Amino acid sequence: MISFRDFLNEKKKVVEPTWSDDYTSGYARLKDMQNHLREKHMRPQLFVPKRRDPKLELKRKQDRDWREIKKQFPDEVKEESIPVLTSYRESPPGDNKPAHAFWTSTAIELKDGTYTSNWNKFVHHTFPEWQTDYGYLFEVDTSAIVLPSRDLDQFYEWAEFAHKFTKEVPDWANKYWDSTRMRSNYPWDILARHFDGVHHSGYSRGDYDEFTYGWDVESTAWFNTRILKYKGAVKLSVFDDED
Repeated sequence: MISFRDFLNEKKKVVEPTWSDDYTSGYARLKDMQNHLREKHMRPQLFVPKRRDPKLELKRKQDRDWREIKKQFPDEVKEESIPVLTSYRESPPGDNKPAHAFWTSTAIELKDGTYTSNWNKFVHHTFPEWQTDYGYLFEVDTSAIVLPSRDLDQFYEWAEFAHKFTKEVPDWANKYWDSTRMRSNYPWDILARHFDGVHHSGYSRGDYDEFTYGWDVESTAWFNTRILKYKGAVKLSVFDDED
């Protein structure tokens, strides 16, 4: 016969929920994924701020030659300061990107001492009006757990079963690829409870890019910024021959 104390102790034990009757120990699978990703240490990250000067953007639209504008109005060009990072950023559900994440791209140090990244190159060639002279370097703590974007669909399925998250989906949505359902209510808030961020390699994955459309280059969206250690401001490269 079990004692009353043992009975109470058994009641206090946390019972981990499972995905469904078709899956065994969904939380165990999640923990296995976390443990696997914990061993993948990330290189230093570079945050490149966007330059948003209304006067200069108006001139850009009129003259369509940003680099000449920058030469003509150097006093109007002001560098943004280092962002103030909170310890935790929870993004609301929905859409194919987390709304409140802190975005970086892997830092690349060049021979001349300047830095660049895939995002910095993208800005230089695509949105030169955003170009800034300095970026901000961060070292990633080895304890960081970052989910690859290729596994976002797996986490969505996990959230469906483990958290019973998904809302009612109209019948027409089921006729299309699953990205329709994922985009309508992707559980970024739940993802942020289990992972420090999401990393996108920037490489094509065929049909799956339908969901990650707009993640233009290699980048990481951070939820937990406590694992980022600020290393300082660095000069950015703006040369076309960075490679």
